[in-house]
Formats: sequence, C-alpha cells, structure tokens
Amino acid sequence: MPYLDHSATTPIAPEVIEAMNEAMGKLSRSEVANPSSIHTSGRAARSMVNDARRQMADLFGASPEEMIFTSSASEANNLAIKGCAFKSHPNPFHLIISAFEHDSVLNSARYLANQFDWINLSEIPPDSNGIVEPNAIHAALELTSGHRLVCVMTANNETGTIQPVLEIANLAHEKRALFLTDAVQAIGRIPVNVREMGCDFLTASAHKIYGPHGMGLLYLKSNLKIDPLIHGGHQESGRRAGTENIGGIVGFSRAMQLVHEHLAEDQIKLRSLESAFLALLRVNGAQFILNGSQTHRVPGILNLSAPGIMSDDLVIGMDLAGFAISAGAACSSGVIEASHVLTAMSLEPWRIQGGVRISMGRGNTLEEVIAAADAMSELCKKLKQDAPIPRGQTG
Repeated sequence: MPYLDHSATTPIAPEVIEAMNEAMGKLSRSEVANPSSIHTSGRAARSMVNDARRQMADLFGASPEEMIFTSSASEANNLAIKGCAFKSHPNPFHLIISAFEHDSVLNSARYLANQFDWINLSEIPPDSNGIVEPNAIHAALELTSGHRLVCVMTANNETGTIQPVLEIANLAHEKRALFLTDAVQAIGRIPVNVREMGCDFLTASAHKIYGPHGMGLLYLKSNLKIDPLIHGGHQESGRRAGTENIGGIVGFSRAMQLVHEHLAEDQIKLRSLESAFLALLRVNGAQFILNGSQTHRVPGILNLSAPGIMSDDLVIGMDLAGFAISAGAACSSGVIEASHVLTAMSLEPWRIQGGVRISMGRGNTLEEVIAAADAMSELCKKLKQDAPIPRGQTG
C-alpha cells in the first residue's frame, strides 16, 4: 500500500535498524549493561548513551547537558509544561498556547488549569491561514505577569504551516516569559536549530524521522530548572528517572544524523512530489481547497478539503483503493473526529468536516503520488454531492 501518512509515523530507516542492532549486539555480549552501573559493562553502555547525546546536541545546536531523552514527544511536552509549572509553585503561573497545538500540549495545559487555581491558561487561535500572529501572543503577554510559558509549535501537524517561532520567542523573552516549541513535524522537513529559534524548550520524536518508536527528546536550556515528572534514580541528571533505552537512543541519534545528511535532497523531493500531486488533481478536474498557508509551510504535508465531501469518506475510500492518508484527529475508538486544528482556524464547517491530510516522505515515488492523485480524483467524482462550490481558494 502506498503510504502517504508520514506525519503520523514513518518507516524505520535501514541505517537506523543497523545501528540499533549493532548497539544491542554489543549489549548482549556484555551480559550486564545498565548505563548506571560502574563496572566495565555498565561503562560501555554509558559510553553509547553519551556518544548519542553529544551527537544529538551537535545536530540541534545545543550542549549535551541540555538533551533529555524521554519515551516520546508527548512525554517531553508534558515534562516541559508540567515541570515548568510545578517549579514555579507557589507563584502564580500562566500558560499561553496556540489553540492548535498537539494534544499533548493542549491537554497538559488544560489539565493544569483545571486542577490548580494558581495556574491560568490562554489559548490563542491562529488566523485563517493557520499562522499564529505574534501580535496576538504579545497582547496575551501584556495582560499577564509573573511566571509564564508560551507554547507554539514550529510546524503544524495537520496543515504543515510554519510558525514565526523566533519572533514569538523574542516577544516572550522581552516580557520575561519562557518559550516552548514542539518541533516534531518540522524536523526532517526544515532546518531546526535551538539557538537560531531562540527557544527555551524544544521537543522532538524519533518515529517521525524514520527512527524507532518509544523515543522522544526534550531540549532544556542550560540555565533552566524544572521539576521531574518521573521520580526514581538520577538518570538524565535527575530530570527523568528510569533506566535508559540504549537501543532507542542510538537509533534516534542515527535517525537525526540521516535527517541532516539528507535534508536538502529530501526538501527538493518532497516539494516536487506535492507539486505533482496538486497539479494532477487540477488536470483531472478535482475541486479542492488547500487548508493553511500556501507559502509558509513545510514540504510534503498537504491538507485539502473538497466541496461536498466528508473526510471519513475520502480516508476510507482511499484506503480501499490502496492508499494510506489521514484526516483530523482520531480518537481511541478509531472514529474520525472534527479537526481541532481546522476548527481553531475558524474555517467554514464544510472545510473542517472535509479536511484530509496527505503527508509524503523520503520513500515515496513519483509513480505513487501520480497514482494517488488519480485515485483521489476518481473518488471525488464518485462522492461528489449536489452542492455549490463554496467561495474561496480552489485548486
């Protein structure tokens, strides 16, 4: 099945599997290999973790001590937000987040605001192009004081829109607030460097960049302190207890290395594939609107709505035709729900209910994309309802 859902997860790169197998092979021959142990085997395991941490830091433009390995980007977001909030107690704490953040940010922030009367929350909607306006963040900062954390993702997971993170980070720092950016969907599609982005916290995920599942990362600026969420041993400098996932860490590091080696060619390929997909839809007479900015977005992520067609019909129909795409957000039962991202953008109901995401990756071919565009065009014709074409940007 041609896979066009790389924003959900990516296949593990062969080079990553090779690196993980090599690491785990060394561990199996060492018999005992807890990185916290001081014997020879433990020191060998610790060396693998330290080497990976140094490499990750170099690739992000950070220092090794600023890298915290976690089980996922969701955990990393929770650690940054809750750890920052709890560290501020008993002082009042204010969270300022965009209204279309990943659920791990949204739900963490909402949980804190609902549970603790000393924590307040402001949710800032993006504009209709899916961009968070710095002026809106500035206005929210003007209305608050004290300990504050601003959270705006680098690139949106559904529309691919790139946010003005450096400008927002600078505004936050002018008001003595901290800034977190979830860079999960940006890494591997655009350059990501913590110094150039001006962030205090940054989160990343391995399985979105052809690495292993179960691995995340939190960049924590060296002068900052947070309360840990997981208490136990002194791993990750006391900030995240638990024996390290050595194979996962090595795999994550190798995946990041490949991202930097292939970034330029991946960008060119993904732009070419998405251009071919959109062009063929137009040639085939498919009517659609591109949701989100046409210019400020990462390569390879398209969010489309077709007049009169529901997103679940398109996703299921494409699946039956042999193509994996996605829509909005899926709850645990697998039922497609209205996209909170498109809702936050205040789009027309038909665009919210009909939005589907096509996310391309390193392994996709032009032949697959052409076949997918043909299949979607034909499916749209079959599903088309008798409805006028809404006013707006059509393809």
